[in-house]
Amino acid sequence: MEPEVTNTNKVESLLRETGFKVLIVFCILISLVIIAAAPQNPFFAWAFPISWFLLSIIGLYEKSYGSVCAKVWAIITVPSTLVLVLLNGIFPATLVSLVTIFPVMLTKGYWRTVSIFVIASSTLLVPLSPIDYDPGIWLRLSVTNVFIGVTVFLLASFLEKALVDSLDKSDALVQALKGERKANHAQSVFLATMSHEIRTPMNGIIGLADIILASTITEEQRPKLERIKRAGANLNRILNDILDHTKLAAGKLVIESVPISLGEIINETTLFFQTSASNKDIQLIATVDKSVEIALMGDPTRITQILNNLVSNAIKFTPKNGLINISLKVKENSATAQTVEFCVADTGIGISEQSLKDIFSPFVQASRTTTREYGGTGLGLQISKSLLDNLGGEIWVESKEKTGSKFYFRLRLDKTGQSPINTHIEPQSATPQFTGKVLVVEDNEINQIVVCEILISYGLIVELADDGMQAIEVTKHASFDIIFMDLQMPNVDGFEAAKRIRLRDKVTPIIALSASVMKDDVEQATRVGMNAHIGKPIDRKELIQVLQRFIKT
Repeated sequence: MEPEVTNTNKVESLLRETGFKVLIVFCILISLVIIAAAPQNPFFAWAFPISWFLLSIIGLYEKSYGSVCAKVWAIITVPSTLVLVLLNGIFPATLVSLVTIFPVMLTKGYWRTVSIFVIASSTLLVPLSPIDYDPGIWLRLSVTNVFIGVTVFLLASFLEKALVDSLDKSDALVQALKGERKANHAQSVFLATMSHEIRTPMNGIIGLADIILASTITEEQRPKLERIKRAGANLNRILNDILDHTKLAAGKLVIESVPISLGEIINETTLFFQTSASNKDIQLIATVDKSVEIALMGDPTRITQILNNLVSNAIKFTPKNGLINISLKVKENSATAQTVEFCVADTGIGISEQSLKDIFSPFVQASRTTTREYGGTGLGLQISKSLLDNLGGEIWVESKEKTGSKFYFRLRLDKTGQSPINTHIEPQSATPQFTGKVLVVEDNEINQIVVCEILISYGLIVELADDGMQAIEVTKHASFDIIFMDLQMPNVDGFEAAKRIRLRDKVTPIIALSASVMKDDVEQATRVGMNAHIGKPIDRKELIQVLQRFIKT
């Protein structure tokens, strides 16, 4: 079993390797000096550069012998330095300060200490040499060599320790990051699984409620079914809040920039919440500054989500006969961009000064009483703030208890000459009708009923497959205008089924219809050849858009 390589070993190995490279250069310089100076003992003088050069080459190319070569270098060099000074006098002593760097780089422990001490002190032997010298120069040189030797030793030891500490901290950081990535992956897997497991029955509940509401029922049954549908929608909204919070925390939220009409977003938001406001006898009004550009570049989904969070909260916390005003103003206008300010003002219960400082923190509401009375996750405002941070905007609130609140947010959006993609289109009053044959691949019995009922109501012929394997076999013998594919199924899942179908059928649209709505699932669906993704619970508007895109009406 190989010994564990520590950071200390890594630093020592790196220093030794660098030392051998520097030593090779030093050997070349010494050789040039020897040639120029013609010393009295040339054989002994040439022994140094030659032996050092050979040891350096071996140490560099046979790394396992690096430590041995360094010790051999010390055994040869240390006593030889003393002999060289005794034979050649003060001339070799002038190079001693340069030589002291090599024990620091090549050796460690007492090898380093002894080598530096002996080499630095060798200048003191100059008076014992038969060669003439200047006493003043010798004295200054002796002090200088000893001082440089001690300084190099202390500085190198300090830097070596600092480098080892730095590597230790770096390794600890890498391990911490690995642990965090592992934890984030486990969290993502857990959330994806829980999201799928909750959305699957939720699709059945909301879908069946929709189907029954569309049929002939008594007026006594209708409000009860509508409550069931609203409860399912609320549960779906809570689940989306939790998933958005997780995506934002993990930095996985994708922000787009497309031409949009902010006025249309205001109108759609007002229409969407008009019924909820009317149920509480709340007056909901909206005003849009005429100077707002017809089209600006932005993310319509996220801006709508922020506005929806604020309006939903306003309705929730405003008592009967209250007033909510949604406004949009231009704060700055340049040739290329506009800074716009949204405001959602209400006459609700307000927020205390103590609660205001934490109002944008996750899972925070004004009080426990608020949570019990009004419900919610306490994530809406925190998600709105995080979304605005990602969009480069800001959000703040002005509020007074028992008077009401004003939530503001600002965005700087680029101008564009393109037409907005969210221009309002009058909805069709009648259920749209399509012509074609559809394969629905779904393992859940309730969801089979829901999807089939919806598609049949659109005039489509529907065939069922209980899992991916059945879908593969069915598509071998029959053709379809479109395939709706669940992703998580027994035997063969939707990803594998789509991949196999695509090997022989490149044309038929395959649409993921699944409770797996995480970004990784959507991207994987695209990679295996699916044309689009619809999440559960099914949004009928989105389903109709997909049908209009891929099959005939």
